[in-house]
Amino acid sequence: MSGDSACADHAIAYRMRKLAGLGTVPAGEGPNNTDNIIYSTSGSPIGFEHPHCFPTDLSAAAIENTH
Repeated sequence: MSGDSACADHAIAYRMRKLAGLGTVPAGEGPNNTDNIIYSTSGSPIGFEHPHCFPTDLSAAAIENTH
């Protein structure tokens, strides 16, 4: 999508879904029942977790609050 990284692709796709009114999922795995990114804290992602692509990756809150 972005040609940057999987993390950047997720941020762009999530923002587009949110703008379209599709950012909330009733049983979403992400923060506040969304499908926003969940970064692995252990270094080994499990379930819906994603590894950080770069140290400069946006946090889930930054993705949520950026327009």
